[in-house]
Amino acid sequence: MVMADPKPDGWVGKNWACYSGYIKSDCDILLFTDSDTLHSEDIMTLAIGYFLANKLDVLTVRPRL
Repeated sequence: MVMADPKPDGWVGKNWACYSGYIKSDCDILLFTDSDTLHSEDIMTLAIGYFLANKLDVLTVRPRL
């Protein structure tokens, strides 16, 4: 868990939380998701495999609703 500093004026809560997590991370890959979504192991494996195989910097996955 990463604790964010107080949100500066002009920032939106979720954006500030994601940015704070990014700045304080020391990981190779970060996953930003909503707390009310469910992710299958298969889709995460496929997404990370695609990300690595294509040497991407960013990957956005849109869920099926």
